Amino acid sequence: MKVTQLTQLITSAVLVGLSSISLSFAQANTEVDTTLIKKGEYLSIAGDCAACHTTSADAPYAGGLVFAMPMGDIISTNITPSKEYGIGNWSLEAFAKAVRKGVRPDGSHLYPAMPYTAYATVTDDDIKALYAYFMNQKPIDKAPDKVTQLKFPFNLPGAMAIWDGLFAKNEPFTPDPNLSDIENRGKYLVDGLMHCSTCHTPRNQLLAENYQQYLSGGDAGGWHAPNITSDKVSGIGNWSKEELFTYLKTGKVIGKSTAAGPMAEAVDKSFALMKDEDIRAVTEYLQKVPAISQKSQEAPAYSFEGQKVVWSDYEIYPSTDNQSEANRDHSTLDGAILYNQACSSCHGINGEGSLDHHTPALTHNSTVGRADRTNLVMKIMQGVTREDGKTHEVTTLMPAFAKSHTEIYSWLENDQIAAVTNYVTKTFGDGKETLSVNDVELIAKGGESPFLIRHASLLAVIGFIVGALLILYILKLIFFRKK
Repeated sequence: MKVTQLTQLITSAVLVGLSSISLSFAQANTEVDTTLIKKGEYLSIAGDCAACHTTSADAPYAGGLVFAMPMGDIISTNITPSKEYGIGNWSLEAFAKAVRKGVRPDGSHLYPAMPYTAYATVTDDDIKALYAYFMNQKPIDKAPDKVTQLKFPFNLPGAMAIWDGLFAKNEPFTPDPNLSDIENRGKYLVDGLMHCSTCHTPRNQLLAENYQQYLSGGDAGGWHAPNITSDKVSGIGNWSKEELFTYLKTGKVIGKSTAAGPMAEAVDKSFALMKDEDIRAVTEYLQKVPAISQKSQEAPAYSFEGQKVVWSDYEIYPSTDNQSEANRDHSTLDGAILYNQACSSCHGINGEGSLDHHTPALTHNSTVGRADRTNLVMKIMQGVTREDGKTHEVTTLMPAFAKSHTEIYSWLENDQIAAVTNYVTKTFGDGKETLSVNDVELIAKGGESPFLIRHASLLAVIGFIVGALLILYILKLIFFRKK
């Protein structure tokens, strides 16, 4: 009896010990998983994944954002763990291949609106963390309302495989021995998750990045992404590290620049939420990027002081007669009148902005002083909306003045937008009036597409015809040789 009781005691002790060990392992795995998921969340912020894959706060990462590209509309996909509509059935290896190589598990290719050409440098550990994060999100069992519709010949099977073979790097990140650890961290972020080159590097005739002009300025979503090389005139060579840090964290540096469009969205939803040490690493690296000069920019864009405005009798400030004939003429093409009507109440008669700098000055303003007028036109046409990245409260709101975007009664026609833009650049910027109504119309359409993209359908048809004729000719030669 005593032996039996002793055996039971020993057995119970062993079971309790094993249970404790199992519980400890489970707790350890939970802690590891939680840490990995948290890391993945941070990396998704650095990659700004939500900006493209979230169109509604009620359905995060469910996709549906429309990218209006020259070859057709590309729709962002559902990347929630939905097994039917998202990535719920994807393995880690399949996820990594899609993110870094742009290839889905079924072998079909993604389009480079998804910056997999940049994400190719993301490390295995970071890919694993991203996978853990997305697989632990709420599944959204719904496909985006629209599907990608590309024009001929971009919709042909194998077209993207050829493009990837020509232009996709698929190279892992390799630290540069000439850079410090913090600069290499900055390079890893800039070239990878933050995919800065996707917007700030110009593209060739087939819309691949021209790495010989790395970060020297590109175009994205109708906006111009300026030169961010270390060039002291057309780049950021004369920006201090603290100014760069402040700009990336807030989107504003007094006397230099204010963010709008895609850059403002990147600041609000990504950079402002990143660790200070990572943003400082980015600034350290950017100041080491070799300078590339743009000859069209004769002086730093932020360097222009503007000129003292001489007001005519109908522009006396404060206005004594807002009902004057000039002020009531909504069809005018006089840039001074248009500025007085639509802009001066916020930006000031002399472009001085508000005392608290919430409304930026138009003097010492990169958008106004830049030789490329695209962003100034886009701000006038589409307005500026900024929001707090955490609370989503609107922090900045400049009204849009283009007929297609405005929510106010009076809008500006394209020729009026050209007129007021020229007034602003002549008075507060580089002193030049360079914009025509045709320029505004082109900017409104998203800019000019490369020749090969614009004429791809015709060139493809010609290519098929030439190919068919060549095949017939070869067959004819073979036939006559046999005879």
